[in-house]
Amino acid sequence: FFLQYGYNVKLSLLGEKYPDERSIYVDFREIEKFSDDLVEALTKTPEEALKEAEDVIIKKFPEEMNIRLVHVRLKNLPDDRLREIRHIRSKNIGELITIEGIVRQVTEVRPKLVTGAFECQSCGHVNYKEQISETLEFPAFCEGCNRKKGEVKFKLLEDYSIFLDSQKIEIQENPEEIRGGEQPQRLQVYLEDDLTGLVVPGDRVRITGILKTRPRGPRGQPSVVFDIYLYA
Repeated sequence: FFLQYGYNVKLSLLGEKYPDERSIYVDFREIEKFSDDLVEALTKTPEEALKEAEDVIIKKFPEEMNIRLVHVRLKNLPDDRLREIRHIRSKNIGELITIEGIVRQVTEVRPKLVTGAFECQSCGHVNYKEQISETLEFPAFCEGCNRKKGEVKFKLLEDYSIFLDSQKIEIQENPEEIRGGEQPQRLQVYLEDDLTGLVVPGDRVRITGILKTRPRGPRGQPSVVFDIYLYA
């Protein structure tokens, strides 16, 4: 795909501007022309498909460039991927969708740990652990001395870890979509890296992302009822 649609030039520019820029934007209409299988993968398992694309891009660059993180951003999704906030349901969880609305709230931009570098306090080996959840995850064991978590202490080395800017915003459906005396529906959106700090309350936006869930209730006592959010 990258060869056929001339994205090698964009990748070269990305390498020159890294780490100030870490995103490459891909037009979904070009993907539709290229491969039905790729469209199906982005439909059924978008998170896995995008992660695989990002891994391929990283491997393209020489090791000495130390490019460890890139983002594939999709634009121009077809209108059949557009979902009204009030009509989002459990069947949409995990889907790649687009929403439209008005920005109502934004949080401050804060650093988020993406890959933590953990030094083993026994042997000094530095272990890298990708952070999946919203709570800090330590390595299961030390790759240097093979001692398990609980048998050894790990120290987070912030200077060797990867952080991304993160921000949460709240989107409210457009007024023209509200009927009669209905209350406007809202959806929380998670933004990371170069998507942060771009909007302010009152902006009308169109956002593409993956619909995800998180359990309600206090940590350690999650509820069977889940909240939804869009990972942009």
